[in-house]
Amino acid sequence: MRERPPGGTQKTPRRKRRTGGVCAITVYVTSFQYVVSAAAIALMCYSVSRWRQTRMMYFAFLTLAVAVNAVGYMYEVNSANLEAAIIACKVTYLGSPFVGPLYLMFALDYINKPFKKRWLKALIFVPAAAFSLAVFTYPDARLYYSDLVYSTAGWQPHLVVTPGPLYYPCFIYEFTLAIAGAVILIRGFMRAGTRRHALIFPATVVLPIGAQIINFAKILPGQLDIVPTALTVTVAILSWHLARYRRDEWQSLGREHVVQNMNVAFILIDTERRILDSNNKAKQYFPELADARPGARLGSLPGFPADAFTGPGDLDFELKLNGERLFLHMSSTELKFSGSTIGSCLLMYDDTKNHMVLAELNHLARHDELTGLNNRSAFFRDATRLYDLCRRQRGYPGSALMMDIDHFKSVNDTYGHAAGDDVLREIGGMLGRRVRRTDICGRYGGEELCVWLPSTNTEGAIKVAEDVRVAVKNMEFTASKGNFKVTISIGIASADSADAISFDDVVKRADEALYRSKRAGRDRVSVYGAPPETGAEAVRCE
Repeated sequence: MRERPPGGTQKTPRRKRRTGGVCAITVYVTSFQYVVSAAAIALMCYSVSRWRQTRMMYFAFLTLAVAVNAVGYMYEVNSANLEAAIIACKVTYLGSPFVGPLYLMFALDYINKPFKKRWLKALIFVPAAAFSLAVFTYPDARLYYSDLVYSTAGWQPHLVVTPGPLYYPCFIYEFTLAIAGAVILIRGFMRAGTRRHALIFPATVVLPIGAQIINFAKILPGQLDIVPTALTVTVAILSWHLARYRRDEWQSLGREHVVQNMNVAFILIDTERRILDSNNKAKQYFPELADARPGARLGSLPGFPADAFTGPGDLDFELKLNGERLFLHMSSTELKFSGSTIGSCLLMYDDTKNHMVLAELNHLARHDELTGLNNRSAFFRDATRLYDLCRRQRGYPGSALMMDIDHFKSVNDTYGHAAGDDVLREIGGMLGRRVRRTDICGRYGGEELCVWLPSTNTEGAIKVAEDVRVAVKNMEFTASKGNFKVTISIGIASADSADAISFDDVVKRADEALYRSKRAGRDRVSVYGAPPETGAEAVRCE
């Protein structure tokens, strides 16, 4: 702030001879301005070197504006005439009008709420550019200054200004934006629970505003402008604050922004499984969290696997959300303080894609690609488990069917291997549709298929086998050489609770019965241990 005359334009006063004391003060004041300028430049270099770091770009520009302001005023107090002082003043206003807008942009960026629209950012800086341009057009246009007079009165040379129509609006504009920036920072840190950090920001606004008020009131003698000094101290405080407390601030802001917006669901619970906190992603998976009262039980969330959740560790569970099936992976970690558990942190992420890939791989590993039935290893593994379970429960273990497509080699030789594949595919699909959900079907090898019918006696197995045999006989297949039909031979072997044999032995017996059917002319059902001409009525146990 420069000295404002009591009224109108005044002529340039003659340089008066100064006393030794005044000269000494002038030297001190000038030297002090050199120190202030050097400090401002050093702070600018520090911040500019880190401007690519997160939340540092606008702060770097802010220190640049303050440094330009300080250097311009330093040249002004060292000016020897009016022309040099005006040039120095114009340099000063390359930075001064931009301090308020840059402080506001720094505040918004620092709490991670920057303006996203470019036109809004440009709108903030348009008045500052207009004020700076108004100073540069003096004396052709007297919008900012009506008149400038060079004076050597006081402790140092300075300009005596007569305000123009844009003079006071510039100060109002700068300080309004600076105050708004400070309020934004204070509110952001108060909400984040870091009140001691928020106390630093009022000082960054009070200092330059107080310095400007002192200039307006002409409290200091010698027409000394202390605003450049106040701005330099302000950015020094902010630089110290960023260097000293930045880690703590990001921890608090991380809860507000990083944790809230991360792509992993976060739920914090106490030792009684009461919900203490959650983020936006958790509310997407469990919408009830948005309206849950403080201290609500974790088990009250629909879809959460409260019964399966036993404590620290990993858990996979299925969640139905808006008609869609999601497979989530949850990791639970205990939170300890002074050796005692005070709660748990639950992290959940969508593992649906991996689950589907693993399910597909598991399906490929278990199933025969051509028929869609279980492959041999999967058939024996699952059927053996059911067989052993029935024996332990002293129930009726069940019956095994071994099937072989008659003259299958001739089908391949006559109609081609593609036609043979179609036969296996169609019979496998038919077999899967006709048996019970608890029955186990598999491809034993080549054109041989097998079925395990748990808790089914021989009569029931005969009924199933005849049903399958007739269905195959009635099927018609199409090939390039014409339509054709096939038949199937089936062997049956049953095991009751008194028969102490393994499942492999049951399958071997069914295989023997199968060959019995083939020797008897094919397209028939044979039962292990029964005469070929048996015609007992088949009754299947459901």
